Amino acid sequence: MAKTHKKTRPAKKKASARRAPGSKKSAGTRKAKPKLTPRRDRFVAEVIKNGGNGTQAAIAAGYAESGAHQEAHRLLRNAEIQERIRRAKERAGITPEIVSGVLAQQLLGEISDVLDEEGNFDYKRAKERRATGQIQKLKIKKRDLFNAKGEPVGVETNYEVEMYSSQAAAKILVGTLGMLKQPAVNPEDVARVKAEIDRLVAEGWSEVDAREIVFEAEPRAAQWLQ
Repeated sequence: MAKTHKKTRPAKKKASARRAPGSKKSAGTRKAKPKLTPRRDRFVAEVIKNGGNGTQAAIAAGYAESGAHQEAHRLLRNAEIQERIRRAKERAGITPEIVSGVLAQQLLGEISDVLDEEGNFDYKRAKERRATGQIQKLKIKKRDLFNAKGEPVGVETNYEVEMYSSQAAAKILVGTLGMLKQPAVNPEDVARVKAEIDRLVAEGWSEVDAREIVFEAEPRAAQWLQ
């Protein structure tokens, strides 16, 4: 009697949930990009806008003027803020030399750079003299002129020109170039602040947190430990 043989198929293997070595993580497991608060976003924008003056940027962003210097010093040490500023400068092709050059132009520029011999605004002349960077605001108003019969006889053009403040440019430039003379620091104050940071670290705080706690209690400490 002939024997019959049943042919069985091998069971299907279940797909492994494990990720193969070297393969990329799914989009859902990627680490989220750190977000800045709206105030810190504004701070970054102001730092780029004013040429790197952290104190003025902090004030413009809404921080208290009395502690703006210390707050700016703390914010500019934030890794995400540093990265945002770096990327913005790279996109714009901004270098320290370009920033200093623009500020120097605003400092040394004169209103005559954008006027013709009769004292009228002349954009073409300003462009030829590369003085357009001195202009902060420019409004152009045109009005049609008519004679007694109501016939058009021409167009009257008025210019309202506002130049950048040379004093403001000087203040920013001095800060950017590090020309401001910092007040003398008392060694006893420095020692006291360092001791307080060490004490907090010994209690279990991280050094970053310990420094922030001390800076909040004594805003000038950030300047002392520069």
